[in-house]
Amino acid sequence: MLKKLVKQFPRFSYKFGGNQQFVMEANDLQEIEKLSEDRIIFLNCYASWSSECKQFNKILMGHLKQYESVGTILNVDIDKNETIKQQLQIQSIPFVALVYKNSFIDIYQKNQNLENFIISIDRLSREIKGEDLGESILMQLSQHSFKENAKELIQLSIQSQENERLKQYYDKFKLYQAKGHILLGQFDMVETLFKQIQKKQKDDDYNQLYQEIMEFYKMMKDWHELPLMIKEQLQELDKRPDDLNLRFQISENALNDKRYDLAIDLLLDLVRIDRNWEGRKAQKRLQQIFSELGSQNEKVIRGRHELAQLLY
Repeated sequence: MLKKLVKQFPRFSYKFGGNQQFVMEANDLQEIEKLSEDRIIFLNCYASWSSECKQFNKILMGHLKQYESVGTILNVDIDKNETIKQQLQIQSIPFVALVYKNSFIDIYQKNQNLENFIISIDRLSREIKGEDLGESILMQLSQHSFKENAKELIQLSIQSQENERLKQYYDKFKLYQAKGHILLGQFDMVETLFKQIQKKQKDDDYNQLYQEIMEFYKMMKDWHELPLMIKEQLQELDKRPDDLNLRFQISENALNDKRYDLAIDLLLDLVRIDRNWEGRKAQKRLQQIFSELGSQNEKVIRGRHELAQLLY
């Protein structure tokens, strides 16, 4: 269909993004057809004398600016291309056709709903950029985030990074790949992946995922490095959460192994459960730890802040 139309045009005016403008002659058909294979063509038909067309073009350009990476505008003055009216059965102007892979996807003409036409453009743009596919893959990855699915999580993440249409999702895929390696205890692989990715200033959704997986990595690595005795005691504490003596004993074992964060957290939990337990034994032990580490230590600053919130 596009081939038939192009033959009717003496020439095309082309303008999209910035002020650059040049003319495409009818013999540029091969270039245009090639362009339509992987880019959207916006066939904008207008009359140069029409003030309504001029006003509409400003509105249209405002909408289409965001699709510059996937689309090309072909502006056609129908007064210089009379046959186009019959070919496209144009009853009124302005008139815009949405063309992709030599097929007409949708059209807009005067007095129709422009918003619906823009929705068609957006849907097609997302398809070309792989956004719908990317979101679908991210959903699958989030559902595989368990130890029994760790290998599948890594495999799907790697396979998704081979699709060039999904480049904008590569860092998120790598984060889920890292999570798979975390679940398997492959921390060297995780650290390699973290070197390839970093936080992004204007992507809150990505940064939240980055923060969640980074915290998960630290937690799992700390657990992996714990002495077997402390692991077994923590597992027993899960079964007996009200055993305050066991909680205090684990904190002492953590201190002996210089795992201050774990010890402080356990003692803060004791204060949270019963601040007066054993003559405020947990509070006193915390103060001893704070004194030993020094007031400028980050663990002390955090611990004192949380203790103050619990007490006051």
